[in-house]
Amino acid sequence: MGRLTRSVAAATFAGFLLAACGAAATTPSAGPITIRVNLNHIAAIAGRSIDGVALVTNHTSKAIASSVCESGDLLQVGLTNSQVPFDPASAMDPCFHRIRLRPGMTRIPFTVLSTYLSCAQVAQGVTPNNPMCTSVSGMPSLPSGQYETQVVVWGLSSGYQISNSVAVTLSPKGP
Repeated sequence: MGRLTRSVAAATFAGFLLAACGAAATTPSAGPITIRVNLNHIAAIAGRSIDGVALVTNHTSKAIASSVCESGDLLQVGLTNSQVPFDPASAMDPCFHRIRLRPGMTRIPFTVLSTYLSCAQVAQGVTPNNPMCTSVSGMPSLPSGQYETQVVVWGLSSGYQISNSVAVTLSPKGP
């Protein structure tokens, strides 16, 4: 099967951090930044990642600075449905060089994981959204089914919009 590409206009920026700590995500609002999210596939086997790229367009004539360091991620893209929330954590360190979005389009690659973002190492920590860690890879795969992408933007207080999400189907792992 060839590469399926599904795109969606959204305001985002890229990556997954599984570290914890501090900074809250901002609420999207209309503004000078638009983002189009492209996924390489809209169907995957649960537990495998899906690569994508965010086409971030700054529609102004000036660079827009973020509060995220140059080595950090401006967005996180994950999978969610009515049973599985996407609630990433981010560690934002103080720095002197912030990410600046130049006028025009910037391509930012990202990876969507089809695993839980956390897991319990002991039975007392198990909850529906924090299952027991696996002995093989640690993070357990999400259940097979229908999901939607969700984008969390870090480092911009306003000026972006998330218009919709991409539908993704996860299939069960084979025997």
